[in-house]
Amino acid sequence: MMDETIANTHPQNWDRVRELENELVRSVGKSNAQHEVVDPLICLKEMVFKIQHERFSSIIDLTGWLKPTMIEVFPYARVEDGFGLSRVRSVSSADLETTGYVLNKSLSEIKQSRETMDLSRVLILDDVSFTGYTSSITMELWELDPENTAHAFLIANRGRLGFSDQSPPGAVPMLESLGCQVFSGKEIHTPEDDGWHLKDLHQHTRLTEAFAISCLFQAAFMSQGAGSDIVKKALANNEIRKILFPDSLSSTELENLKTEGKFIGKNNISLSKELVHARNPLLWASPYFGLHIDHDMLNANSSTIVRLLEELRSLTNDPEAKKEASKELQQWVRECKNKSSEEGRLINGKERG
Repeated sequence: MMDETIANTHPQNWDRVRELENELVRSVGKSNAQHEVVDPLICLKEMVFKIQHERFSSIIDLTGWLKPTMIEVFPYARVEDGFGLSRVRSVSSADLETTGYVLNKSLSEIKQSRETMDLSRVLILDDVSFTGYTSSITMELWELDPENTAHAFLIANRGRLGFSDQSPPGAVPMLESLGCQVFSGKEIHTPEDDGWHLKDLHQHTRLTEAFAISCLFQAAFMSQGAGSDIVKKALANNEIRKILFPDSLSSTELENLKTEGKFIGKNNISLSKELVHARNPLLWASPYFGLHIDHDMLNANSSTIVRLLEELRSLTNDPEAKKEASKELQQWVRECKNKSSEEGRLINGKERG
């Protein structure tokens, strides 16, 4: 999924990023699986078509980059883009289990924002949702009535979170069961489908070193499983852990954030003092991600992969590029609203195929 890759790239480099992401998937993807690099612009086009005639009093933009676009579509709605959640995982073991969510606004700050907004009809906007947990947590934190809350995603999961008929429902059916209205630009169906944010493969401050260590981890996972002794010993090494997970937090730091109202633990999980946690850990170090790549190709194409990753990082590492990307998307929506333009006719349903 290219959503955040495109969002952090200057528009003049979008085509190059698309080429690099597709080459990366070809270099490592399993040959017996069908791969699709999903372009967020296509998803955004379909999502805007579905929501443009709705009426919202306020919009909570969890993406951090679609506010200008939403202002074009809903000029009279208040768009709140200062709130966000970051999933935190334990990196003390290879399973990378979710610990909880770090908030960039405290509970008291959320309360202050609520008092200045009309929450009679709210749209919560996010790029991708598999489980719907982030959206449901947002509703709880903002004390929103589900029946007066809609959710819009570039990509949303309509499947189940497992192979059994009793497996929990994915994002779309779960949110709909609460009484919410759900819109999406593209739907996926787990467990047959799976996906990852491609930026989590290259957005890293020590990319080359971390990738090399991750390749050793993947070899250990293949031979010994996720509980590999080699991996356990490596993760216990503070220097290795710093290379792999530079944005790490101790349990004490999470407890302090919890006291500030900026951390929500998953299922009241106990924060053992020995555990270390990280936001958005590097995907290459994940045993689950390793099940979906061709390890022979990973080894054979490692130099090519490093070259692709480094170029992607350089193209997506400029704060000014993110601003230009948001402006370009805003301009695109403005043109779509012009019924005389080709995109305008598409959005207004006159040339939908």
